[in-house]
Amino acid sequence: MLVAISGFVFFEAARRFRDPPNVIGGTMMAVALGGLLVNGAAAWLLHGGRHESLNVRAAWLHVLSDVLGSVGVIVGAALVLAFGWTWADPAAAFLIGALILYSSWTLLKEAVDVLMASAPGALDTGAVRTALSELDGVAGIHDLHVWTLTSGIVMLTAHATLERSIDAQRALRGMGEVVRERFGIRHCTIQPEVGAAFPGEPTP
Repeated sequence: MLVAISGFVFFEAARRFRDPPNVIGGTMMAVALGGLLVNGAAAWLLHGGRHESLNVRAAWLHVLSDVLGSVGVIVGAALVLAFGWTWADPAAAFLIGALILYSSWTLLKEAVDVLMASAPGALDTGAVRTALSELDGVAGIHDLHVWTLTSGIVMLTAHATLERSIDAQRALRGMGEVVRERFGIRHCTIQPEVGAAFPGEPTP
């Protein structure tokens, strides 16, 4: 919806550049100031929960774009009132459309990552594998999967091949601490395989 709205804003702005309408600067300024107050209050209310829910983040980005857009409209109205520059109206619209498109593209990418169960872009799964493999008593890590369940919640599952001499519970606690403290992943399931071999290798 946000992408569609930005497309409509671009279309209307282009039409107004070709055929500038009579812009009432005072009314434009008053409406923009009202929008700035309302959207500013909404952005402040949604600010705290934007990392907890993708839906809240979408709403926050939308009203934040409206806040910045209202600022652009205020500037455009000031130019119309001061100099009679009617082109400032569609110019402000282009700015608003660009802001909406930028925020919606970021949100769309995050939503697709959740739907496709992709690993977070900032997380290096190879580094996770290496960190776990370097722990005492861990012979290897395989079937490692990391994905985004929803905004701010990352899941990890893995199989850990442990040396026969190591205490499995102590090894699991160590791996849980590494995953949580070094990579910020608080939801993980690690299956220990004490003395087991990797698939395709003979069992010792």
